[in-house]
Amino acid sequence: MTNIPESSSWEDNILLIERVEPVSGGLNGVANRPLISLANRTRYLKEKYDKAIENNELSLKLLGDYKDGPWTLTSYNQLISFNGTLWRLSSDVVIGSGYTTSGTTGETWAETDKENFVDFGQSQLRTELGTIFMPAASGDAETDVQLLQAALNVGGKISYNLPGEYLYGTHSVIKSGTSFHTAAGVNWKQVAGKVNPFLVNEAFSASRYAVTSMTKNTTAINIYLDGSDIKSANYITVVCENHPFVRGDWAAFHGAKEFGYDGIMRVISVVDANTFIAESHSTMTADSATVNTDFWNGLFCFKADTNIEVDIQGRIDGNWRGNSTASTTDFDERVKFMGMSFWGVNNLTIRLNDAFNIRKYAVLLANIRNVHVPR
Repeated sequence: MTNIPESSSWEDNILLIERVEPVSGGLNGVANRPLISLANRTRYLKEKYDKAIENNELSLKLLGDYKDGPWTLTSYNQLISFNGTLWRLSSDVVIGSGYTTSGTTGETWAETDKENFVDFGQSQLRTELGTIFMPAASGDAETDVQLLQAALNVGGKISYNLPGEYLYGTHSVIKSGTSFHTAAGVNWKQVAGKVNPFLVNEAFSASRYAVTSMTKNTTAINIYLDGSDIKSANYITVVCENHPFVRGDWAAFHGAKEFGYDGIMRVISVVDANTFIAESHSTMTADSATVNTDFWNGLFCFKADTNIEVDIQGRIDGNWRGNSTASTTDFDERVKFMGMSFWGVNNLTIRLNDAFNIRKYAVLLANIRNVHVPR
């Protein structure tokens, strides 16, 4: 036995040994020809893959903010940020040895560069999204946060893999369908004089809608489920004027005294602009909901986020030593001393390796359905 000699080539056909052919070994032997062809194909595919990785064709890289340029782009998978939006070179632009932006101001962007870029947040480009690899720390809180917020606005998978100290002086918002990852050695530190959470979910600030009534519905049928004719004891008729929901949405409820009427539920049907039917996570303990006057003084609902992942292998530094109770926040006063706050999420994964100098909770979870916290 000896090694098969391989070459990087793609042969259109793989030969099959016929019954009448004598089977022989060796380099040109009939028995080895199909194996050599398959080995050549494998080498060809591996080299194509390695080249794609080397040229960053399977990932995206955010170079930085337009105002910190000029930037030279050598690949269509390189991005720049302008006014909180990510931009990629248009496929109509011939890159050649590289496209260099003409300046760093709003005037140069409007007059020259904008026509050569496309908004990466557009739906047709969003479907092509791979991982966005973020640039190194800039040493400036405004720049670091602006780049982070631009990437979060696009969504998908966002990765910080360059160790360093990033700065933040305000909160950033993560939305549904987003994975946020930082590697070990990536530290986000809050600037002195601020007490903002680092991350909050989009639904945290979503519009709240007053609920008039929530009543157990024993006749509703969800025709999109197997065995729907069996009905369910978990359906609720919700009266809520000008509600925002469509069938399939996740609705978050709070304010009820009775078990089963709070939490995140799936909207199974919409009756009209003021009424919809939701499926509770559990069987209700009463036929209708009443208000818990100790906390909310009313029943409320809002659109929940879904499918959010946060994986921080580095550190969040709230910089409490550089702050005080008098420090300001630009977000909700109720969570001003926290690291991250999530209110109203269906399917949430949180990994936080190191929370440092945070006065209150490293992570606040409220009204969450299906949460995975590995550690």
